[in-house]
Amino acid sequence: MTSFPQEASDLLSPLRELAKLPAFPPVLGQPVRSAATLLLVRDGPVNEGLQVMALQRSSSLRSFAGFYAFPGGKLAPVDQKLAETFCFGQVAAETAENAAFAVAAIRETAEEIGWLVAISAFAGDTADRLLSQDEQTSLLEDEQTLPRLLQSDKKLIHLSQLRFVGRWIGPHSQPATFDTRFYITFWRGGNEPVRVMAEETAAAHWVSPKRLIEAIGAGRLLAAPPTLAMLEGLSQYSNASRCAATLSVPDPSLNPSQMNPQERNQI
Repeated sequence: MTSFPQEASDLLSPLRELAKLPAFPPVLGQPVRSAATLLLVRDGPVNEGLQVMALQRSSSLRSFAGFYAFPGGKLAPVDQKLAETFCFGQVAAETAENAAFAVAAIRETAEEIGWLVAISAFAGDTADRLLSQDEQTSLLEDEQTLPRLLQSDKKLIHLSQLRFVGRWIGPHSQPATFDTRFYITFWRGGNEPVRVMAEETAAAHWVSPKRLIEAIGAGRLLAAPPTLAMLEGLSQYSNASRCAATLSVPDPSLNPSQMNPQERNQI
């Protein structure tokens, strides 16, 4: 475990302890939302090491306003269609999960920062694609935009470029409202600009997990338990490609029946 100054560790401890408490049964009549999140990593400067793309949620949002998180959002009907018709390969470390979750993580990342990742011609090289502003806006307004873009580009989503990291149900110690699958992939682009939509996201940038943990521990930034857990898992790596190939961060509050075999092996 990465060590931090004592004052930082004291502030991080409550979040770590909260992560161990399971979510309560959902409120009657309020369905638990299925969601997916993408950890996008790259090798940063020599003095920085591994970096992850992190977002700060808008202060105007009703939940987790101003919190740091990663690109992601709820599952949409189009994700199942995309999984069935515009994907090939299999997500690493994923055995029982629906590929639509991985697709949702990719689609939400494209909507939130304008980057379409892990796409390729069938059996060809995998690349990441910068969306135009019009394409990103269209993606936000019409969920059928992504199938049209892939068809126009003659590209598919290469699921083997993603790794399943863990399933988290939360918020912890509150009635469950979300059931999220986390994935990771290596960024293959360069220093392309990030374009965020201000309604949901205040900022997005590459950051060292260790630096972000220190800021959260010092009380300068906000994060939910799953985000801290992902950051602490990422902070154990100095190399992004190795991290993308091996990272596993299961929800410590879940019982084994709620985990896939890969997660159960981490207990």
